[in-house]
Amino acid sequence: MINDFHFSHEFLSCSALNISVISDAILDSWLNFGCLIAPVDKLKEYKEWIEYQEPKLIKKWSNAFSYNLIESMSGAYKNVSELENLEGCFNYICDNNIPTLIINEDERTNLDVQCGSHLRERTEVINVNNFNESVHFSNSKNLKNSGILAQSDIDTVWRERFYSLANRTKKILIIDRYFFKNLQEDIGCRKTSIEKFIDLLTLTGKKFSIDIYSVGDIKDGDLYNQIINYINLTLSKRPNYASTVSHFQVNSCRDELFRERAHDRFLQFDNFTIQLGLGMAVFRSFPLSSCTFSFHRTETDPIFNDAYSKMWKNCLWRYSC
Repeated sequence: MINDFHFSHEFLSCSALNISVISDAILDSWLNFGCLIAPVDKLKEYKEWIEYQEPKLIKKWSNAFSYNLIESMSGAYKNVSELENLEGCFNYICDNNIPTLIINEDERTNLDVQCGSHLRERTEVINVNNFNESVHFSNSKNLKNSGILAQSDIDTVWRERFYSLANRTKKILIIDRYFFKNLQEDIGCRKTSIEKFIDLLTLTGKKFSIDIYSVGDIKDGDLYNQIINYINLTLSKRPNYASTVSHFQVNSCRDELFRERAHDRFLQFDNFTIQLGLGMAVFRSFPLSSCTFSFHRTETDPIFNDAYSKMWKNCLWRYSC
């Protein structure tokens, strides 16, 4: 869902970016579906080269560098102007594990590369004027409101839809009316959805804060005791828990609150929200049923924001570890 991409700081001087429709297409894709891979020690130079653009676009690009996803480049940085040909471009982005490289007209001319997009296995080099031909950004956009088919493999679904989000995330917030009910059914019978979820998160090699809201009855009730015992005696003892979870919290709210505010189920990864028809049930140890799926920046979703605000203020109980 999140596509890693790269351009050199000199890219920002190109005249094509002064055309609003081109700049807006790149900025919108970056905001909603992309993560710029760039060396941290070069970001100052990137921002300085923004000044080559028209005044009306300088603010948009400056905001993007302040707000959009940026990840540090792990390998050696090169200006595209230093590369000799298209083969050099592909070698460069392959060495840095970057799927998409965007080049401007001057860079294209120096490389003696034809206009358009150039795809090789899982990497692509895109001319700025042909940005809408990007295969990887198109794939991300196509998944935005694409449901999950019945009998899909959950590991494949995770790799295609969740992994890239999780890999850029520190905090996960889950609102799922039936999570506790399903958990209660699975405890002692099969691997639970939260265990499978944590196992998949482990693939990123990172640690996460996980916060879950569901219908869990009153404090010290039977369901409360069963959930807390499971967390303390089973979940927290699983091999991947300590290496993957930095903080874990569960919260119980009234069923009426879910009916009024959160009939849909949500998984929020930092600033991105997935609305998922089956919620955490997609990670249960059963064959997948068909499931609606939509993905967007959190701030554009008033329903999620309203539900979270009301639930945070009206919990019956909370438990963290």
